[in-house]
Amino acid sequence: MFSQQEILTCEGIILRTLPYRENERILTLMTKEHGILQAILYKKNVPAAICSPSSKIELLYKEGRGNLALGVDIHLLDANEKIRSSLAAMLEVGKMLSITLKTQVERKPAPEIYTLLRLLISLSTEMADPEILTYIYSIKILLLEGMIDTCMHCSICHQSATLTHFSKGEWLCPEHAPEYAIVAEHSVIEAWCLLVYIRQLDKIKELVLDSEVKKRLAILLDDVMQH
Repeated sequence: MFSQQEILTCEGIILRTLPYRENERILTLMTKEHGILQAILYKKNVPAAICSPSSKIELLYKEGRGNLALGVDIHLLDANEKIRSSLAAMLEVGKMLSITLKTQVERKPAPEIYTLLRLLISLSTEMADPEILTYIYSIKILLLEGMIDTCMHCSICHQSATLTHFSKGEWLCPEHAPEYAIVAEHSVIEAWCLLVYIRQLDKIKELVLDSEVKKRLAILLDDVMQH
């Protein structure tokens, strides 16, 4: 039955590799066509050098039962070896892979997120501050998932001049902010706007944020993720 099934192909970034039984591995990939895709392969078909997280591969597979694909073979397209030479880049790429695992759904196509992940991985060794990539990636995912929007105004009165609070992905003025809303300093609001709208690669590479601003941004992102 296995041999009669059509062999399919897809390109993906390895998010995680787990041993399974004695001679098999389960690869978890982020793909353009399927979003998260899991495939089981025999270890002899998955050399250790190929299955490192962040590697870009071509997977040949057949559909199995449920969402678990039956891997036939894989081809290495890009090992992203430059990342291994920078501890800072490795840490941030690892965070982005983890965010992908937490936020994306199996077999739900997310081509924009796949393309963005590929781009930010490639930029990780060229950044003045690689940590900023994780903030950009988190904010862009929230935008694409509709959990925040690009409008920087109070979600109640639609005024932008007096933004001071943030709650559950919405900006608010002092008059309409609930007691549990997070107070955001002007420098944090400016940084948030910058990360929401930034597009040019040269600007991304040169971007540097104060450590306290990054801590506050992390608090805002956690607030959205928890809701």
